[in-house]
Amino acid sequence: MSLYSLAETCCPPPLRPLLNRVKSSPIGKRLVYNGFWVTLGTALGKGSAMLATVGLAHVLGREKLGEYNILMSSSMLLTFLAESGLSVTMTKFVPEFLVSDKEKVGRIIGMCYAFSLSVGMLIALFIFAMSSLLCEHVLKAPHLTGLMQFGGILLFLATLSSVQAGLLRGFQDFRGLASTETLLGIMKFLLVVFGAWLDGLRGAMIGYGTALVLGCIVGRWFIGHNTRKHGVHCDFRNAAKELPLVCRFSLPLAYGTALVVIVFWICDVLLVRYVGFSELAIYHAAWQIFMIIITLSTLGVHVFLPLLSETRAKKKRPLFNQILITFFCFNVGLTFAVCLPLLVCPSWFMGTIYGREFFDGGIVLTVLCIAAVLTAVEKVIMIFLIAEEQMWVYTIQRTIWACCYIGGAFTLLRCYELGALGIALAYLFALAVGLFITAVYAWRFSRRMHAACHQNMKQ
Repeated sequence: MSLYSLAETCCPPPLRPLLNRVKSSPIGKRLVYNGFWVTLGTALGKGSAMLATVGLAHVLGREKLGEYNILMSSSMLLTFLAESGLSVTMTKFVPEFLVSDKEKVGRIIGMCYAFSLSVGMLIALFIFAMSSLLCEHVLKAPHLTGLMQFGGILLFLATLSSVQAGLLRGFQDFRGLASTETLLGIMKFLLVVFGAWLDGLRGAMIGYGTALVLGCIVGRWFIGHNTRKHGVHCDFRNAAKELPLVCRFSLPLAYGTALVVIVFWICDVLLVRYVGFSELAIYHAAWQIFMIIITLSTLGVHVFLPLLSETRAKKKRPLFNQILITFFCFNVGLTFAVCLPLLVCPSWFMGTIYGREFFDGGIVLTVLCIAAVLTAVEKVIMIFLIAEEQMWVYTIQRTIWACCYIGGAFTLLRCYELGALGIALAYLFALAVGLFITAVYAWRFSRRMHAACHQNMKQ
């Protein structure tokens, strides 16, 4: 049975006219098909990852979970530095040139792979060299030095996994991406929790690395299938021709992305130094739920960005605006609907999911739920600016956001000793400031674009 046959069978009579409109629209059919697979893969993948965190909370306890979180936070920070925004670069430019210039697509793929993996290897070596200094003098936890060095291997694997995911989104093979993410999430849950049960924190890290290896193998198989299907060959020899594209698009995006994860890591370290690993565990437990919520927003980004890029390349401005409005309604409406029950009884959710030790994290979850709704709005605005290649605005916005977040976190932790709640409030404040800046610019930019289109129609 096909996806649409299943939809017709399960669709209530009042919604059948809407289903018929979707079936008659090529764009609508693609949105539904791609959205289904992205939602399925993300729900299973991220859901399994959250289950892994819940399992670790019960197996390791609150203090050890905090140590695991800081190790993963450090590893993921450097992963984003190595990936350098190239995942989004492939998501945008592969569908834009896939029909008109396959050789250019091959060069873009080669450049993204070579650049990200080279940087990843250099950063992994840096971790090996500096882990002792970082653990002893920054984290005040010298017993984590060996596991921090192992994080260098995880960084390289996570970088490869991220670039593979961006390429699959560029090919719009969301079924393959869903299969990869589902396998990776299930393996993380099984291997991380089982490893923690066998050998504590070290076993959890080894289990995570094993899951990444399996995910990269499956991702490589799907990429090979898509390159053969579309007649694209990864071109490393001539990849340098696409260096201007990387400098124009990827580097500003890499700066903004790297700044975000650096700031997150700095705030984690501030929380550990001023309060301790216990408060970090509460914050990351609430943050895990927050990440599940905003993953719904990311689903829309993965589905809508290739469509917006393709539509912009064909200069179909009315269709571009229609897709953007649909994205806004989907993103904000769905995020608000998910946050509503969490806002009613946040402490019950925290205590039920993670255990009694985490019951007092309800207020932290409340603040992050409010932040999730603002994040859904921000993602719509940012995806509009990325599709229009207004990357410098993204850079400025992230810089201001970083200053607000670090300043707020430092003040609330050192002066008011608010712990996890202080970090959450600082994040909400910084997010509101950044959203205001991008919203004002996007509104003015869209008015200029509308005036230019109207002038062209008159001529």
